[in-house]
Amino acid sequence: KTIINMTRSFEEHKWAYDLASMVQVSLIGYATGGAFLGLAYFDLPYHLLVIVVLVKRILQKEISGSSDEKVSFAQQFNRNNPRHGSEQQLTMKS
Repeated sequence: KTIINMTRSFEEHKWAYDLASMVQVSLIGYATGGAFLGLAYFDLPYHLLVIVVLVKRILQKEISGSSDEKVSFAQQFNRNNPRHGSEQQLTMKS
């Protein structure tokens, strides 16, 4: 199964759905502009492939485990990153 098909019905995995969609867009853009790029950008498709493989592995672990026992990757990220998703404003001292 593809990442998009795996995550289409799960709201908590929307981040993976969006990421997979944007990787597709990135590969199309790379293929379209590839004739004009130099060798400095040659490794981009390999980086995108590694990202897709890692995301698929994370999703397989989350979806295959019972939802009662496991905490999703997004929930772990939000718990470990206090600034993400919070309404805190940074203030500058004068």
